[in-house]
Amino acid sequence: MPNHVEQQIDRTNGVYGELNTVNDALAGGQGSSLTSLARYAAQAGGRLILDYVGTMGATTSLYGGWYQYVQIYKSASQAPALGKFVFWYDYENYIVTTDYTAATCARTAGVIINTATYAVSKGNWCWIQTKGKATVTFGTIAKATPADGDLVIVNSGAVGDIPSSGDSTTVTALILKQAIGTAIGAATSSQASLVLLRWMPDVI
Repeated sequence: MPNHVEQQIDRTNGVYGELNTVNDALAGGQGSSLTSLARYAAQAGGRLILDYVGTMGATTSLYGGWYQYVQIYKSASQAPALGKFVFWYDYENYIVTTDYTAATCARTAGVIINTATYAVSKGNWCWIQTKGKATVTFGTIAKATPADGDLVIVNSGAVGDIPSSGDSTTVTALILKQAIGTAIGAATSSQASLVLLRWMPDVI
């Protein structure tokens, strides 16, 4: 799909404009003289759909997909990290939390794209990926032999996992809430692997 903007994007305030370097204290960045005011407050919640060629990325590759501009909940207990999931906390104000619970796992918003080099701070604004081919950090995978096309879920560590029985797994209400996509290639425990993200609730 060609690049296009779902909502007005006024400014990408990252290193050289790259999406996975953004760490804005205020929505759209701070004004040059009025540092307590957001420069482009209306950018909150803005969405981009990018193809592979047009994707802007630093340090770690970004891929074609959907991206959204959100704020990390300032009182979340977990620090945002590349490939870890975030969950909707405040729909109206586009705030997401890094904290997994039995309730929030049903509201997975997307995956963090900033690396440690350009880490996003709690309380700040950044871009997350919500659909498409994405880098996902896995914990210890429950399935003994992961394979291409496995169902990927988010577990209590806000990281990717694969149910232990693979395609033979009994589907429970919890698994339906946790499901976030399918593996692209065989995922590896405690490493970042590629996942096709889907089933994320859209917040516009």
